[in-house]
Amino acid sequence: MKKICLIAISFLFHLPQVAQAQHEDFTTFLEKFRQDEAFQKSRLVDSVRVVYATGDFLEQKNGHFLPEMDRLLVSKENWIFEALTFQENTIEEVELVEPKLIRFQIIGVDNGIFITCWFLSIQNKWHLKGYVDDST
Repeated sequence: MKKICLIAISFLFHLPQVAQAQHEDFTTFLEKFRQDEAFQKSRLVDSVRVVYATGDFLEQKNGHFLPEMDRLLVSKENWIFEALTFQENTIEEVELVEPKLIRFQIIGVDNGIFITCWFLSIQNKWHLKGYVDDST
């Protein structure tokens, strides 16, 4: 009887550690996300928020110009594969904004590339939530 109680108590003390599984490794995920179109589609939230510059500029009241941006929601069915790799000189930054939210940026060096991707952890797996292309 003592042995059964000790096993049960031991199990209960280890239960919280099992329940708090870690997120998958972001670097490994991103590598596969960049290479595998089917995997990429499987790792999108239902509708990805996409923002991109139209190429036009809007004049502000203060005389400054800002790029005009289009915003849309793209379903998994309408998603077009994005490899998120460039031949040009770029810097990549990964920031854990919140425990379940990562901001991944690709910043071009003297080439106008500026892309921000937002990844959300759902059931400990990373999913693309938003894609912003501020490239010029």
